[in-house]
Amino acid sequence: MTGQGFRCLYINLRAPIRAAIEVEAEIAKAGVVAERVSGFDGKRDIGKLPTTYSATRRMLAGKQLNPAEIGCVESHRRALRILVDAGDAFGVILEDDAELLDGFRDAVEAVIAEAAGWHLVRLEWRKRGVLADSPVRLSTGHKLVVPKNMTFGAASFLYSREGAQLALAALDGGYFQTPDAELGSRAGPAFQIYQLDPPVAREKPLESLLGNKPEHVGGSDRESSDRNQLQMIGNGLYRLRISLRRRGSAKANASRLALETERLQKPAK
Repeated sequence: MTGQGFRCLYINLRAPIRAAIEVEAEIAKAGVVAERVSGFDGKRDIGKLPTTYSATRRMLAGKQLNPAEIGCVESHRRALRILVDAGDAFGVILEDDAELLDGFRDAVEAVIAEAAGWHLVRLEWRKRGVLADSPVRLSTGHKLVVPKNMTFGAASFLYSREGAQLALAALDGGYFQTPDAELGSRAGPAFQIYQLDPPVAREKPLESLLGNKPEHVGGSDRESSDRNQLQMIGNGLYRLRISLRRRGSAKANASRLALETERLQKPAK
């Protein structure tokens, strides 16, 4: 793995195109070696390649995902399969509209070397005010925080081996949301999700071939008018359940992260 301590994959729908060239330049600037994963073309491949999208579950929450959005989830599922099959201890999955900020590689390697007890670390985030601090501080000046509620963005994820296995199992078992919402909804004691603060990646404001983007940072790409009254109720109850679980486990997760990290950093006797 070129000595960088983690495998890095970037999803690109079609290459060579501008997005692939740009993300490869971002990756090179960050001093990272990465491999391209051919994205799942929802507009072309729906009906030809198998998916685990659940239209029935989606019907209870709102308007069906469009082919591009399904392709986005399937692209992440494809990249996760590569990580799991390769058996790498750690892996980063990027989308091709990711912008890598200063200190990207150092921060990723600091998480790997200095923190323990995590499954997924989001390297970008869009919503403040939904985070619970943990006492874990990294040598790079970053800290790990616990999302207490839904956050959005799937441009840059860092997985442990177990985290990649759990995420893949979740998507293999069926999904009805975009990857950030689907994986975020699984957060809790059994799937430890944290975020890096400050972030070291962000999504470029470019037109995406993978799927819709929200109208504003931290927003939803689904307007409430897309749902009928029953779907509004169903979606509201689902969001409430997820929020209660995440908020209820946030403090315990932060404490668990701190304890596991302390054990990792404690000198062997």
